[in-house]
Amino acid sequence: MLAGSAILFHLSFAEGPLPGVFTLFSISLLGLALQGLRPGAAAAAGLLAGLGYWLPSVGWVVPGMEAWLDLPWAVGGLTVLGIALFQALPYAAFAATASLLALRLERPAQALLAAGLLTVILSFSPQILPGHFGYALLAHPRLAQVVDVGGIPLLLFFAAALGFLAAGILTGLHRRTLAPAAPLLLVLLLAALLAYGSFRLDALDQAAPEHSSRLGLVQPNIPVHARRDDMPAADRDNDIETAIEMTRRLHASDPDLDLVIWPEAAITMQAAPESWGHRALADLADEIGVPILVNGTEQRRDGDHVVHNVALLFEPDSGLSGTYRKRKLVPFGEYLPFEKQLPWLRTQLPQASRFSPGSMAAPLTGPDGIPLAPAICFESLFADLVRENLAGQAGLIVNISNHAWFGSPRTADAHRAIARARSLENRSPLIMLHNTGGGAAFDAAGRVVPGSETPHWESTTRSIDVHTVADRPFYQRHGDRVLQGLAVLVMLAGLYRGWRRFARPTRCATR
Repeated sequence: MLAGSAILFHLSFAEGPLPGVFTLFSISLLGLALQGLRPGAAAAAGLLAGLGYWLPSVGWVVPGMEAWLDLPWAVGGLTVLGIALFQALPYAAFAATASLLALRLERPAQALLAAGLLTVILSFSPQILPGHFGYALLAHPRLAQVVDVGGIPLLLFFAAALGFLAAGILTGLHRRTLAPAAPLLLVLLLAALLAYGSFRLDALDQAAPEHSSRLGLVQPNIPVHARRDDMPAADRDNDIETAIEMTRRLHASDPDLDLVIWPEAAITMQAAPESWGHRALADLADEIGVPILVNGTEQRRDGDHVVHNVALLFEPDSGLSGTYRKRKLVPFGEYLPFEKQLPWLRTQLPQASRFSPGSMAAPLTGPDGIPLAPAICFESLFADLVRENLAGQAGLIVNISNHAWFGSPRTADAHRAIARARSLENRSPLIMLHNTGGGAAFDAAGRVVPGSETPHWESTTRSIDVHTVADRPFYQRHGDRVLQGLAVLVMLAGLYRGWRRFARPTRCATR
């Protein structure tokens, strides 16, 4: 059952061959596998389940570490195993706690407590890479709209509740102890999700756009590896000049653009005014008369010499008008964790960059004054960071990434499957533009904007229209209040359940 749970998870996640709703069956198998186990065995089973979910999910890290840090395959493999073990620990903690509380899924109240417990543990546990069952349901817009109330944790709770209730129904049927409340509750929860989703989708479709923008997306396909079998020969020498020419051609074919966006690329541009790249982008913005958002690096001296990974906005006739400094850096790629405490790490990983994180700042100002909230690379995986970058406003979330280091298209697919939650949480369009493909734009309902998807390993351009709405959802205004309330309820219910299980028999025996 643990193997089946892991297989179903991978087949239904990150745009796999099965619909995302099949992840509910994955949750059901996990619940069934944990029933009746003692805490130690349950923890071991939970750890195995977590490894099954995460080991295949982070396999793309190995080629990235080889290309970025010049590490041998064996070291990359051990790193992947370490990441998977770390990400699997919350599943072990959940399984052990559920066993201690003797949660029986055929009882609806206990199935809901198990769902809340899984949601709270996965949501509050430290994570290198966010990801869990709930993200698979984002592929179904009617099921996913509840994210604007409680963020992705609320969708995870609904998914876990449906999965565990289904497991309890199967157990009750097998034991002939099925309570009528279980299937009724499952139907009510599913109906509530679908009803709310239909209501929100209808409201968003009928709402008048607050802002409408025509965006030009440039995917230059700049290589990291000098030679790739899947990289067209014509693209193997692509560089910034390639992106400049593509931008000129795109504007010539569509002169009504309001903003041109470039992705994060393997050849970065210096932000310094005296650099060639800075002058070239300023001249290009003047030439086409359209603002251009690009990626670059910035060197500053604030007491110490620091380097930032930045998004730069060039305006016609005014040059560089805004800079966003990346706040969430990639461990080992952009900085070395614990480098100050363990200086010898630098000698072992000399290729690791020395970027410094930026601080929260006001959004950049886009066309017609619309806020632009950049999210560089894996920053789009972190809900609180993107919400803070928008500063409570309706705007455009612009995620610029470069997955060329990793080689596998699955990297971009998994990134896209998780990051699309940010559009729902903030009711703001999300534009994901990747150097080597697999990008897309999502509207305020989390649906793919027609014509926005880009192929892998090709240089191409896109022109799309995106619209913002005035509605500011509960999650954007209040953050994780729903999750915090759920955590309090789970703690109180867990304490009561523990008291019922351990304290009361002791008191009766004493009497």
